[in-house]
Amino acid sequence: MLALTLPTPASSQFNRVSAVRIFSAPYDYYHDRHQAYYIAGLREALAQTDGALKICSLQRFPLVLSSLRRVRSSYRLSGLMDRGPGNVLDHVAAAMGGSISPPFSSFHSLVGQYEFTIGARRVKLFLDAQARGEIPEDANLENCDVYAKSNYRYDVLYPSPVVPLCTGNPLILPHLSWLRNLRDRPLDYDLCFVVRVWGGRHEDDGVEHNLRLLEAVNKARCRKRILAYLVAGDVDQQESRLRAQGIPTTREPVSLRRLWEISASARMNLIRLGMHNCIPWRFVDLLAMGACPVFDQFPQTQWAAPLDEGIHYLQLGAETSPDEPLASDEAYEQIPARIEEYVRHTELTDAVRIAAAEYFDRHACPAAVGRRLLRYATEAALADCPR
Repeated sequence: MLALTLPTPASSQFNRVSAVRIFSAPYDYYHDRHQAYYIAGLREALAQTDGALKICSLQRFPLVLSSLRRVRSSYRLSGLMDRGPGNVLDHVAAAMGGSISPPFSSFHSLVGQYEFTIGARRVKLFLDAQARGEIPEDANLENCDVYAKSNYRYDVLYPSPVVPLCTGNPLILPHLSWLRNLRDRPLDYDLCFVVRVWGGRHEDDGVEHNLRLLEAVNKARCRKRILAYLVAGDVDQQESRLRAQGIPTTREPVSLRRLWEISASARMNLIRLGMHNCIPWRFVDLLAMGACPVFDQFPQTQWAAPLDEGIHYLQLGAETSPDEPLASDEAYEQIPARIEEYVRHTELTDAVRIAAAEYFDRHACPAAVGRRLLRYATEAALADCPR
């Protein structure tokens, strides 16, 4: 196996955390789903101490509301839900659950609120899981001691309560052992590029960038597996354009297990930055399976443990920004040669695969992320202690 799981004993400082209280919004489409990875991590980290974790619902009848939310957000029922029944469920949920009133600040679907008990101290931590780099206007930093942000941008000067955190992908939680076992899968391809064709500030802003990446990768002389998942913009035109060049497309999602099996069979996996140029959930999958991630460009967000080019990932130099969603013509033209260069240097890609798996086990697996949150809360409490 490329890397072993390396459990890190909880620091004696973390034993100071006797309890963590988490606030849940069971019907909200985004909230609980985007906090799930971090909650799982805290649960694992606290299991190494005497700390207790309690989830407090911000709405009445949380079990019923969770079931209604799953129906409301079902992919198979999405067409039906959008034609009327979904609105009925929304009204029923609002009447049953009541208004959402978090304890420390106004509610935001992508910002969780946590309370850590450390001795006599109560540390309030906000956890921002949104793709945007800015702090939401309704998230008042004066109401928290720590503001942990998964998409902490390099080009933003944040106030002192704001600290970086890795992106957590809740979809992998039931599959962690299986993903780690994929590290030993035989390699059938040099490169895999399965991509959802969207991105930017709005879903269709990044379509052209995705299409040009697909066209450039298709020209690379190597064993490759390419698939474009068309979801935004004029999908008919996109399908015609790509298929004319022999690039496979689909309008249906690929199952997670199938996607991961395909990805694990390639020496390198190309991923593009996500909405608002964030590091996407998909990157966490690749780290877990010990893949060699190849970004379309340098990541624009910082994680708590630094990610280094040439060690944890490679990149193709197709620089974009939220304001400029297309790279230069020259950048796209250079992509085939850059890929072919990486293909020739198997010692580099193999080293990245090993480092990626080690990074996941040490810094990005749920337990490691939970320990990071305990550390942030403990440091905030200690900073307030009289000397």
